[in-house]
Order: sequence, then C-alpha cells, then structure tokens
Amino acid sequence: MADKKSLLNLRISKKAYVFDTKHKYSHVKHYAVKKKAQQEPGEMLKSLFSKKAGGQKDAIAPQTPSAAAAAQMRAAPPAKKPTSTIGTMLRVAAGLILLFLLTVIWIVMTIGAGGLGGGESGPAFSGLVHYSIQDSRILTSGTEEMKKYQTYFLLDFQTENVSAFSISAKIYGEPVPAQVFVLKTPLERARIYPEFRTQLAKNVEKLGMSVNDIDYRNLGSIPGGSILIIPSGYMPSKLLGINSDYNFADLMQRGTTIIYIGLQFDEYMLDESGQPVKIPQGAFSKFGISFTKARPSSNGGLKFFDAQYVAGSSNRPNSYQFSSSSAFGSLSVLRSGRGYMVIMPQFLDNGWLEPMAGNAAEDVARLIEGEPWHSPIVSSQMLQRTDTNALGVVSLFAPPQDSTESFGKLFITTTDKGGVNMSLTRFVSVNKVQKGDLFLSRAETPLPTPVTGRSVRLSAVLSENSAQPTKLFLQAQKDGSVLLTQNLNPGESNPTLTYFPDFNADLQPGTYVLSTVDSSGRIYAASRLDIGDISIADESLDWRNGNYKFGIRDSAGRQVTANKIRVTMDGQYVKEAVATSSVLLQTGKEASRGPHEFLFEVGNLEKTLNKDYIVQVQFYERPEIIFLALLSLAIFGAGLYFRRPERVPFSLDIPDFPPLSNIKIPVRRSTVLDIFGAVNRDYAWKNMPLRLEEIKTGFRKLNYNGKPILVGDYNLERVLSVLEREGKVVSELGFYGLTTWLSESGRSMYYLAMYRRMRDIFVTNAARFSQIGSSPQYDVRAEIRSEAVFVHIYEGDESAKRALATAAQGRTFIIFRDDDAVEDFKKSLVATSRAAVVLKIEVQKGRILLFSLNGLAAYLKSMRG
Repeated sequence: MADKKSLLNLRISKKAYVFDTKHKYSHVKHYAVKKKAQQEPGEMLKSLFSKKAGGQKDAIAPQTPSAAAAAQMRAAPPAKKPTSTIGTMLRVAAGLILLFLLTVIWIVMTIGAGGLGGGESGPAFSGLVHYSIQDSRILTSGTEEMKKYQTYFLLDFQTENVSAFSISAKIYGEPVPAQVFVLKTPLERARIYPEFRTQLAKNVEKLGMSVNDIDYRNLGSIPGGSILIIPSGYMPSKLLGINSDYNFADLMQRGTTIIYIGLQFDEYMLDESGQPVKIPQGAFSKFGISFTKARPSSNGGLKFFDAQYVAGSSNRPNSYQFSSSSAFGSLSVLRSGRGYMVIMPQFLDNGWLEPMAGNAAEDVARLIEGEPWHSPIVSSQMLQRTDTNALGVVSLFAPPQDSTESFGKLFITTTDKGGVNMSLTRFVSVNKVQKGDLFLSRAETPLPTPVTGRSVRLSAVLSENSAQPTKLFLQAQKDGSVLLTQNLNPGESNPTLTYFPDFNADLQPGTYVLSTVDSSGRIYAASRLDIGDISIADESLDWRNGNYKFGIRDSAGRQVTANKIRVTMDGQYVKEAVATSSVLLQTGKEASRGPHEFLFEVGNLEKTLNKDYIVQVQFYERPEIIFLALLSLAIFGAGLYFRRPERVPFSLDIPDFPPLSNIKIPVRRSTVLDIFGAVNRDYAWKNMPLRLEEIKTGFRKLNYNGKPILVGDYNLERVLSVLEREGKVVSELGFYGLTTWLSESGRSMYYLAMYRRMRDIFVTNAARFSQIGSSPQYDVRAEIRSEAVFVHIYEGDESAKRALATAAQGRTFIIFRDDDAVEDFKKSLVATSRAAVVLKIEVQKGRILLFSLNGLAAYLKSMRG
C-alpha cells in the first residue's frame, strides 16, 4: 500500500512541474468559492421524517429533490399499521423536542459563523482577479556606450469586487525556487510536526504555491531550483552519503535550496531507523563545513530563538567547497554551486515559543517567500490600483540590469471589499530573443518631435546570421498597441549591419517599446523609449498692463526651444511664436479680477495654466474701516473736549545730556588684513573664514591712545566692502576671508565657508572630525556614534563621483548650501547616465545621504537624542 502511495505522489509531482518556458501567453482565473446556504431547520426535519418514513437509519444529510424522489422510488414505504392515540402523541412530542433542539443548533451555528468570520479557515475571498501575461522580453536600454537591459512584461487584467490590487516584481539573475517539498524522514524532537506541516501548507498556499511530501527514493527526480525542507532535528544518514548514491551537497550542486531544522551534523546523524547515532569516522570530512558553538539572536521580525551554533566554510582540501553568510541574525546560509542550505540551528520543538507550530510555519513560509539568501538584481512596485472593478492592459518595466537573461518573480496581491487578502506568485523566465540592439544616441530623454522639430537619432545594431536584404520598420508600441510605424531605411536593409535612423517621434509623453521589425512582425531589435514631457512656467504676470510672459521647461527644469507655440488667454487673446523658449502675450489692458485660463499648443501637446488675478484691497479702502476711523476720531475729539484740565503738582528740570562724540581712528589696510591671521592663530586655525563678531574681537586687541578700538557693525561692513572691491577680501555664506587664502589652500571661498560652517556644526554636536586635506578621497571624515562617516562638500559632478567611491567604505554625506540646492540635485538624478543611476540607487539604499547645512545640524542633533 505504501509503495502505491509513493508511486502516486511521484506521478502527481512530475505532472505538476512540467512547463513550457517558451509559452508567452498564460491564462489565469481565480473565482470566489461561495459556501452553500445552510439548511433551514424545517427542511432538515422534513428530510429526517422522509427518511424515517422510508425506513432509513443513515445520518442526517440534505438531499436534492431529485435525489429524494429517486430514493423513495427505489424503496417504497411499507404499508402503515394501525397505531394507537398514545403512540401518536409520543411521536408528535418527540418530533417537537427534536425540532426545538435542531432550531437551537441552527441558531448557534449561524451566530458562530457570523462572529468568527468563517472559523479557523477564515472568510473566503469574494472578489475576482483575472490576469494574463501576453508578452515578456528583454529590451535594450540606454546608449551604446552605457548599455543596459530591462525586463518587460505586458499584462492584461480584470478585477471585480476588490478594494486594492497590486503587482510587484523581483528580477533574479539565476533560477528561483518555484516548488516546495518536505522530506519524509524520521524526526527527532519534533512533537509539533503534524500541526507545523498543516500550518506551513496554509501559509505557503497564500503565496500561490503548494507544499508536497517527498521521500528519499524520489529525491533524484526533484527539479532543480526547488526548496527542500528537512525538519528531522539531525541530518539523515542517507543525505550524508552513507549507504546512498548522493548527499545534500550533490542536491545543492543541482540548484536545490535546503532549509534544515536541527542540530549540527558533524557528530550525530539519524540512521534509517530514526535513532541518533555517531557519524562514522571520516564520513563528514568530505564536506567543507565547520560549526561553532554560539547563540546569535534573531532580528528582522523572525520568531526563531535559542540558536545553538553557527555554520561556516572550513575550506578543507579535497572536499565540497561552500561559501557562507547569515540571514536574520541567527540563521546560517551555505552556498555550493547554484544551491543553498539555510540552517535553523535548533530542534523543531525547541526553536520557537508558543504557539510553536504556528510561529515555525510562519518563519519557514517567510523564508520561502523572501528568499533572503537569494538577492534579486532589481525589484520594484510595478502596478497599484484601487478601482473596485478594473479592466485594462498595462506595460510593466523593471529597472535596468546588466544581464540579457532574467528570472522574474511576480507578486500579485489583492484585497476584496470585505478586507480578505489573496496573494499569488508567478515565476517567469525571460530571455533576450532578438539578436540586435536598439540604442539612443544621447542619454537625455527626448521630447516629441513636433515640439522641438528635432528627430530622435537611433543606433540600430542588427546581428542576424543571414545578410539577405529585407524591408525593415521602426515600430512604437504602448500597452501592446502599435501607435507609430516608420521605415528604418528608404530601401531594403542588410540585417547584419548597423544603421543610424532618425526617428520622427510624433508621440505623446510616456514610455514605449520601440522595435525593429519586418513586414511579418519578426523582431530584430527592441528597446525602451521614454518620451519626455514639457511644462509651462509663468515668468512674469503683469495683470495691470496686460503683459504675460511664459517659459517652456522640460522635466529637469531646463529651457526648451519649441518649434512653434501658440498661447490663448480666455479664448480671446492669441499669440504665436516660433523657435523660442518663451512667449510674451500682450493684451494692452488690465485683466478682470478672478480666474483666467491660458491654453498653450506646443507641437502635438496641449497645456493649460490657470491663474487668478487677485487684487489686495488696502485696509483704508474698506468702507467698514473708514466708518470705524471716523467714529474713533469723533470719540477722541469728544474726549479731548470734555476732559478735565490737568493740574501739575511738581516739575523736574533735567538738563540736556551732552552728545556722544565719535572719534575717527586711522587704521592701515595691512593692519585690518593682519586681524584675519591673528584670529586664526588664536584659535589654532589656518585659512579659516571669520564672522563679523570674530573680526570685531580682533579689532579690540588694537589700541589707540592706550584704549582698545571698538568698531560698530556698520563701520566694519563698510571697511570690509572696500577691501572686497579691492580684491583683498572675499565673502561667502556670511563669512569673510583673505584672497590669499584661496591660492594657499587651493580651495574656493565657497568650499572654505562650507567647511567652516560644518566645523561649527560638528563642534556644537560633539562630533569628531578631520581637517581639510587629510585625504584626497573625501573632504571630512567624521565620527557619529562611533560610526565613520565620509563627508563631501558638493562643488559639482566630481564631488558626486568621490561620494560614490566612499559609499563602498561606509556611510557617506553630500553637503549642500541649502534645501533648494538639495532638491535641484535630486532632480538631476532622473538622467539615464550610468553615474546618475548608480548614485540614485545608493541614495535610495541610504548609503549616501543628502543634507543641506541646516539639515546636517538637525540630523546630528537627533542623533544626540
């Protein structure tokens, strides 16, 4: 019997994991399962009595009318015997009692079902989600000098009765596990295993996957890239290669990921009878693994606790080689070949707190879902909708990658109106099927050709095997629909050469798939094409005189020279201009107060700008203010007229104070300039800009007629302005310094002033920092809470490049003058250049932080607590 069951499992398993990776269209539907209405007590009684009348003694079970009729036809009731009155009354009483009991049971069941929301299984998902992958491919991205690739999906979807629907994706560079197996093996200290197995199946089912049991005899047919869970407590002897043809390392070499729950397996193992026994001499030495006694704590929300050891690589010669890492603080991760082993270092019964089985199943399901040992190339939130009923087609583009092959893991999450969640996981293998590449000649995002009058220069690198000439076209698609088709070449093209066509991008702003195709639809090259948008900025609005000037900008805020622009104000006043980045509309009269609409036609784009002409009424023009002012004057005049005369009881004769005299003190220019160096020497500084207060302190050390010189802010600023016009003093950010300091230090005044400002911030917040020029890799090295931080003063692209270099060594700050400079820099990161993309990724990961001077001060203050 056991052999038949194993054979059946093997057959079902094999059927479940055969798939065609070249099939580009898959159809998936998920329907809500509606529970049958519970039978009313009256119907149950009727069914019961009908069975009793038929002489049946089975348990109560509802029947359809046709089934009941058939049962009555098959078994005709016997002739009724005469019954007494007492017997009839007893039967009626028994029926009434039974009816009462069934009514009570029905009420309890109904209330319980409503209160618990479906019992342990929970309420069923009542929505409908239908989606299918119509197309998936690898597209060329970027320029020929900075070549990148992007994974592209084309999906259609339909939702009903849902409150949220989202799709996210992780793109891997190698196959990801798509199947989960649990090894059927004797267990040690695994009392909670039955409940753990049940809970694990439920948690994994929520991920859109299933869990299957497998015995050792069938491990040889386990698909590569699967997950194998071994909860045995000790490693089974067969998986150590004892009396078997292969071991766990052989499975890992084939790409299997093993989740092992148990103690270290260098001393003890489970034999075939399920007893812990000593490992034979030399049986473990072929594995390059070492174990260290330790109790690391879990983090990241993992509920596993009481870890007993840490596993690592021992690099033994003539053994299986492993590399090691960790996950969630307490789990060891070993890698060999394309496979992994994730070790949960404790018995199943001892590794979790109550509820042990539920916590253990949740942790293992979390490992299956997140795969912390398997880092994706890129990941992104690709689609998010909140429509109750949505229907459409969407193009999903993953972030750029370096590989021409990817393994996608799509996560579909939806919530119905009742708050019930449903999750599905789809695994998609994507390859670059087209041999050629299609590049933009420049990294900037092009604008629509009708806007600028310029075509988009492309590089079509065709790499077919045959040089047979054929007619080729450039085809732009959006969400699967072809919007624009142009000739790649006036005549036929050789599909092994490189062409440089000018693409007339008569398209709306957005993201497109641009392909090189022939008349039959065969794709020779494909690329992602982003068409930029423009915005209209009001440069000046002179409502009173009727003069309105507007500028044209791209998404990065740069000026755009439009081929032709037409502006209309309120449908009345029109102005047209050509080859300009701004337009001036003149109406010749004051505008009416209130809202006004400006309509702009730039090429194939239309933009609307709504502005309000609001005239601030002066307070003295308001009637109620005039009335109150007159009333106040009347009251004040009446008060003066009727007031009692004042009587002076006494008077004081205070003589006038003599005026203070200002003494003009002659000071040489050289003396004033020497004050800068003197203050620097007092503070043990060098070439450090000074504030006005610090310069005034230096003046106090000068004497005139035996008294210190006191200089006011106004006079000091006049002196410094004269020296600044003469080129002897420079100022920046409220600091002043000598011009000679710039050549001595090799730095700009902006750099010195920024460093001085940062120095004050570090000193105020008790942070250690280095001096200028201590290293060419960074400007300042600071210690914040015992963490080394590399600080760069932003003076252009070179500062950003140095910041990327230090980001690999530790946390890096880029400091800007103010918040506006920070925002301008963030906007520049939308460029598709390699440096901009890498810098944006580092900023998003938190390895590089962008601060203004005030932001740096606030951050250090928060770190002090």
